[in-house]
Amino acid sequence: MLDPIGYLSVAYPTHVAASISKQFSKTEIFADFLRQQSVRHI
Repeated sequence: MLDPIGYLSVAYPTHVAASISKQFSKTEIFADFLRQQSVRHI
């Protein structure tokens, strides 16, 4: 039988790290988009 606490202690941080990196890459793409917009306006 799986140890639920052991499983969570491994799976949960991995999940959190993945979602954080996903959020970060979205933010990067958005920042890139904003930079391109501001360059276009000048």
